[in-house]
Amino acid sequence: MPRRVYTYTPDTGWGSLNSLATIGGFIFGLAQLLLLANLGLSIRRGVPAGPNPWEGSTLEWSVPSPPPLNNFEEVPTVSEDGVVHFGNGPSAGTAIPDGHASHSSHSSRWPIVIAASAFLFFLGVTALPPPPNYLLVLPGVAVGLCGLYGFGNEKFIGEEDRAESGPFARVPRMRLGVWTFLASEIIFFGVLLGAYMFVRVNTVTWPPFDTFSVQRGAINTFILLTSSLTAVMALVSAKARSGTGLILSLLGTLALGATFLFNKALEWQELAVAPTSLFTNYPLAATSYYITTGVHGVHVVAGLVMIGWRRQ
Repeated sequence: MPRRVYTYTPDTGWGSLNSLATIGGFIFGLAQLLLLANLGLSIRRGVPAGPNPWEGSTLEWSVPSPPPLNNFEEVPTVSEDGVVHFGNGPSAGTAIPDGHASHSSHSSRWPIVIAASAFLFFLGVTALPPPPNYLLVLPGVAVGLCGLYGFGNEKFIGEEDRAESGPFARVPRMRLGVWTFLASEIIFFGVLLGAYMFVRVNTVTWPPFDTFSVQRGAINTFILLTSSLTAVMALVSAKARSGTGLILSLLGTLALGATFLFNKALEWQELAVAPTSLFTNYPLAATSYYITTGVHGVHVVAGLVMIGWRRQ
C-alpha cells in the first residue's frame, strides 16, 4: 500500500486490508493504555518483586535488584551443577557479597548529553519549521562537541587483571583508536562511493567528461600528497624534539590544506555557473558529486582546526 493513503478505489482490493490494519492499530493503542494502567497500579499498590521473583538460577538473577554498578565484588564462577560461587577456595560462598563501596562509580553522564545533543540537532534539521532551525541545530552541535570531548577525556574504570583480554590487548590504545577511526572512514566513504556508482549506473544522462576540470583535480591531488609528506615530517620532528621543524611542518600542512579548500571552492563555483550548472542539467550527478566532495572538504576543515588547536 502507498504510505499516507487512507482511501483506495475498489479496483485495488486494498479497502478491506486497510480497514483491518486500522482496527489492529486501535487494538494496539488500547493495549498500550492497559500497559500504562498496569504500570501505574503496580507503582502505587504493587508489592516489590524482590531480586529474583522468577526463582531463576542463572548468573543474571544472582545480583540484587536494582543491580549495583559493579555487579559483583568478586568475579563469580559457575560449577557444573549450575551453582554460582563467589571467591576462591573451599570457603567460597554462594551468597552475594555486599562490598560495592570500594569501587569507583562506572556511571557516566556523557552518553546522555550526547543523546540529548543528537535529539536537538535532528529535531532542528527535520521537524520544526522552517528546517533547518538553527536555534536548535547550533546548540545541538555545541552540546554534542562538549559531550564527545568530555566522554573522550573521562577516565575508564576497570580491573585490568580480571578483564577479558581481546585480540588487541597488546596494541597501544592510541594506535587502536587510529585504526578504528580509519576503519570507520573506509566504511563511510565506501558508502558514499557505492551510492555514486549506483546512481551512475542507473542514470541515463550524465555530465560529459569535459564538464569537470582535470587540472583542478590534479592540482588538489598533488596538494593532498604533499600535505601527507609535511604531516609525516611534523611527526618526525616531534619525535626528534625539534620544535622549529614541527612548527614549520605543521604550518606547511595548514597552508596546503587551505590551498586545497580554496581550489575546491573555485571548482564548485565554476560548476554551479550556467551553462555548465550541474544542478540545472544533471541534478543526480550534482547531488552525488557535491555530497562526496563536500564531506571530504569537511574532513580537511576538521584537520586544519585540529592543527590550529594543537598549535596553541
